[in-house]
Amino acid sequence: MEVVGRADTTEYWGPQGFLNYLSEWISVFDDWQWAVDRVLDAGPQVLVLGRDWGRGKGSGALVEEHFGHLWTFSDGEPTRMLAFLDWTPAPEAAGLRE
Repeated sequence: MEVVGRADTTEYWGPQGFLNYLSEWISVFDDWQWAVDRVLDAGPQVLVLGRDWGRGKGSGALVEEHFGHLWTFSDGEPTRMLAFLDWTPAPEAAGLRE
């Protein structure tokens, strides 16, 4: 599975790559949490719109974002996930109008 990173172009490969991606993201937070708000059928893809939040390690500052994850599947298995820092570009990337 290919995971294309958030604000940069970092790519992670395979199930372990996804775990590394997630681990790197949440490592800067204390008490990190997430919630899924919407799941949209986009043909061969699934668009997940959600939120995550936590307090920065050291600073204690509350950080919250609205993310979009566009999952592509083949034979029922995830093959690619594009991560977006906000919801705005995600529906267009999925070929959906919001």
